[in-house]
Amino acid sequence: MLVEESIKSAVSSIKTNGVRSFLTALAIIIGTAAVITVIGIGSSAEKALEEVLMILVLELYQYFQVNEKEVVFLKDLIP
Repeated sequence: MLVEESIKSAVSSIKTNGVRSFLTALAIIIGTAAVITVIGIGSSAEKALEEVLMILVLELYQYFQVNEKEVVFLKDLIP
């Protein structure tokens, strides 16, 4: 019976304060979308930076003609 009363109270509260309930739901949706967007941008930036660093390492390898130990060291610098 306690569960039924809680559900009735919640539904009544949502009906009474419809605008507030809508704005709360909208804020939750916008907040979730913002977090997902920021995480996606961060992941994309990380991948782009890794690609640029790998190209730089390969160019350094061709320019300086480093030995294999130095190549392993340079590759270890890039995650």
